[in-house]
Amino acid sequence: MRAFWAIVALLVVGAGWLVFAKPSSGDGAPRPSSKGSPSAATVQTPAVLPGAASDADTKKAAEREATPPVTARVDPEPPQPQPEPQPQPAPTPAPTAASETAAATPTAPVPETPAPTETAAASEAATTEAAVTETAAKDAEAKVEEAKAAEVKTAEAPAPEAKPAAEAKATETKTTEVAAVPEVATPAAAPGPTGGAPAPASTTEGAVPAVETGPIPAKFETLENGDTKVDGRFTVKGEGTLEKPYEVSWEHLISASELYNPRNGKKRLPERVMMLDGKYVRMTGYVAFPMYVDKPKELLSMLNQWDGCCIGVPPTPYDAIEVRLKDFVQGGDRYATQGAVTGKFSVKPYLAGDWLVGLYVMDDAVFTTKSTAGATKN
Repeated sequence: MRAFWAIVALLVVGAGWLVFAKPSSGDGAPRPSSKGSPSAATVQTPAVLPGAASDADTKKAAEREATPPVTARVDPEPPQPQPEPQPQPAPTPAPTAASETAAATPTAPVPETPAPTETAAASEAATTEAAVTETAAKDAEAKVEEAKAAEVKTAEAPAPEAKPAAEAKATETKTTEVAAVPEVATPAAAPGPTGGAPAPASTTEGAVPAVETGPIPAKFETLENGDTKVDGRFTVKGEGTLEKPYEVSWEHLISASELYNPRNGKKRLPERVMMLDGKYVRMTGYVAFPMYVDKPKELLSMLNQWDGCCIGVPPTPYDAIEVRLKDFVQGGDRYATQGAVTGKFSVKPYLAGDWLVGLYVMDDAVFTTKSTAGATKN
């Protein structure tokens, strides 16, 4: 900026010099200088005294008067942009004794204030835990009081009187018999709305029906000749003893498949076959001995003929009996295909999962040959 103003000043001085340094007029009189504004210089013509000037001077004076004064024009300076003021940094106050003491003193950490939600959740959890603890303590106290009351009651109760051995045995026998035959509770019929026929008992919603256990009951009828009619279908001879064993048919044993099939959810055995369990039974049918055994002590009694491999009809759990003999089978009886077995009969289901593999078993049996390799022995 200073250089700019210096240049302007030089220009002004040069212009003034050009104006005022022109040669003087013809009469040798110096041109007076103007004392006006520095930016404009006016050329003035000196006054001529009357009577002293010549015609030439008069003419020049007239020309000078006719000529307007010359004014030097100076262009105004263009506005210069002002620099923007820079923000001054705030003065740093001089440290005082109080500020130095505060800086030297350690500041205690300010604990973080938990969020309102976390505080509420924590307080609620603490309240719940306190309530649970109080409830558990009350329950424990109640149990302790109940145990003390039971001990006091037991101590105050009189000792039971001793009963005779015979009476105790009779009571035990009676209890066993009652437990063996479960009682079926029959709900009492409520009177009808008009006081006439009883209304049917309503079933409580959501009640779980009782699961029936034990064998499915059968109907037994004694005939005139001493035989037993079972369910009006099967005739059973004998008394089930070693001297008079039961004689039953294969149809009687096979009828168990009608009511007992674990794979289909039928898991209760019928009483008409359970009546044979633990009794002596005599059965006649086809037999098959174990292969490659010279003196077998086991055999399979079946309804249909089967050689144990490829010939005949393989048995099912309902039409076959696993027989364990008292003695070994020797001689020609080893090749028998038919015969009668008499022994202690058992109903023992053998399951693989829910699949029935075996059902009937006979122990301590005696085998009597009926035929050997096509020949018939009477």
